[in-house]
Amino acid sequence: MLVHEMIPQGATKFVIPDWCGNSDPKFCFTVHKRTGQVCDVVEFSKDRGFLVFGRDVGCCDIFVGHASVSRQHAAVVWHKNNYCYLLDLESESGTKINGRVLEPKVPMMIYPDDKITFGKSSRLLKFSDNFEKALYEREAYLRDAPVFPEFAEDVEGNLLEGKKAISPPPPTYPTAQEAMGTDYSSEQLAAAQPPPPAEQPPPPPPPPPAHG
Repeated sequence: MLVHEMIPQGATKFVIPDWCGNSDPKFCFTVHKRTGQVCDVVEFSKDRGFLVFGRDVGCCDIFVGHASVSRQHAAVVWHKNNYCYLLDLESESGTKINGRVLEPKVPMMIYPDDKITFGKSSRLLKFSDNFEKALYEREAYLRDAPVFPEFAEDVEGNLLEGKKAISPPPPTYPTAQEAMGTDYSSEQLAAAQPPPPAEQPPPPPPPPPAHG
C-alpha cells in the first residue's frame, strides 16, 4: 500500500543529482488498484524536485508496503529542463515503465500516462499532467468504494482499514421528468410515470345485529 505522506528531507539517504530542478505542481502520480481504479494520488513537494519510493519509512518519501520492494527502491527526479526522470536505485526486484525493466541508476524520462510498477507490487502508478483530474478520480473511488471486505481489500492492504463500514441509504428512483428530461410534453411524462399505488377498499360494514 502506498501512503501519501512526505518524510522530512533530512531523513532521505538518496543522493540528489546535480541536475535536479524544481517540480511542476500540475504533475502527479495516480495510484491504481488491480481493478484500474484510482485509489490514491502522489503529489510532488513544492520545495524540492524529487521523490524516493521504497519500504523504509525512515529514508523514503513514499512508502510502498510490499515484500518485494527494496528499502530504497526507486526515485523520480525533475530535471532543470522541466522533464521528469525515473531511476531504479539498484533494487532487488526491479522497476518497470510500461512493462520495460529499467537499468539500475540509469535515468529514464517519463511521459504522461506512463505506467510504473515496483517489484511484484500489484499497485500501478500512472504519471499524470492533470492534478485536479487525479483528485477527482480519487474522490470518486473513495465515494463509491464497496463496504464488503472481499471487494474492499487486496493483498496490499485495505484502504478502508480502520473505517467503519456504513450501510448505504435506501435507493431513490427518479421521477419521469428527471429520467426523461424536459423535452417531453406533460402527457408523455404522465404516461411514463408509474401509477400511484391503488387505494385499499374500505372495510365492509359490520353485520346487523341478530333479532331473537
